[in-house]
Amino acid sequence: MVIDEDSIVIPDMTFEKPIQNQRVVAGTRVDFKLSHNLGEAKKSFEKTTGIERVNFYVDGKNVGTASFPGFEVRKIKTPLGEEKDYLFETWSLKYNTQNTTIKQKSVPVYAEFVRGIKTQATPTRFLNLIRNTAASLNLQHPQHETDVIAGGTTTAVLQIMDDTLFLGTDVEILLNGRVVDSHTIFDNEYE
Repeated sequence: MVIDEDSIVIPDMTFEKPIQNQRVVAGTRVDFKLSHNLGEAKKSFEKTTGIERVNFYVDGKNVGTASFPGFEVRKIKTPLGEEKDYLFETWSLKYNTQNTTIKQKSVPVYAEFVRGIKTQATPTRFLNLIRNTAASLNLQHPQHETDVIAGGTTTAVLQIMDDTLFLGTDVEILLNGRVVDSHTIFDNEYE
């Protein structure tokens, strides 16, 4: 049996992530996500797009392949104003971007769907890749040349700035070489 490539239909997919011109700190993760609405959930549980795999590209290089879709039920308002559950087929990839010495660089990203002998690429988007800069710390209180009493207590207020604090940062406050306080900053939703 000969299959005509033109007879193979690849449905339209929505490129959800990354958004166009999304800023990403070099060396951190960027999430790719594409989706297709399969229809009302209670009527679509056996439907699929028929896509076999999705290849993801950054700066012209294949950075990974999703071989299996995910499925999500999402609430959508109908034209009549009622909320209904719709089933979405999703294709995702988590990719760690490359480090760069360039201050800022735009890199093209796209995905390519494969169904049988046919492939179809999404429109290209751009990521704004930003060089990871060193963290900085600002002692806000006590201010410079403020008197403190020896043996007494004082409150220290610190401002910490970094591009990647949310990835997990351990902060230790030392006094005379001894740790007097420590904190961990981490965004659980990033995982």
